[in-house]
Amino acid sequence: MISFIKGQVINVSESTLIVATNNIGYEIYATQGLLSSIKLNDTISLWLEMVVGERDLRLFGFKSIDERTIFKLLNSVSGIGPKSALGVLDIATPEQIKQAVINDSVELFTSVSGIGRKNASRIIIELKTKFTSDKSINPAKLQAKHKDADDVISALMKLGYKRKEIEPKLSNINPELTTEQKIKEILKAI
Repeated sequence: MISFIKGQVINVSESTLIVATNNIGYEIYATQGLLSSIKLNDTISLWLEMVVGERDLRLFGFKSIDERTIFKLLNSVSGIGPKSALGVLDIATPEQIKQAVINDSVELFTSVSGIGRKNASRIIIELKTKFTSDKSINPAKLQAKHKDADDVISALMKLGYKRKEIEPKLSNINPELTTEQKIKEILKAI
């Protein structure tokens, strides 16, 4: 899984940018706000999310891990695709999106092209419990402490463990350990 990239911008188009790193160019979809702020030859760092479609694989890039987390949540809602999820992130910050869900504000979501009242309500219904009962570790803080947090969490989720049981254990582990050592320590703790 590709989750982060740092490289030079070699192309910017209407909906994507291409970032070159290690002699490979990665096409990355991004919000209009991010695309408009980038210039050719800039060095950029982005958090990435890979979306697997029926016919293709696409990378989506974000300035912060919080944006990526919100994108993943929005994209998990039935009827909301990656384009609509990007559209929501184009008009609101992750915190504003959380507050809109908590406060049942369908207006924020219906202002995005392609999201009607039915899908806006579905977003609120499906995400409300995640935001109101979210007592988990802040993903940005966890990622800052453990650079390999995504790899550790992904590996353990493939073994059938839930993110909510992994993150608290990971936050209590020495960040100096290798990825394999962290996985072993979490398995012992669970």
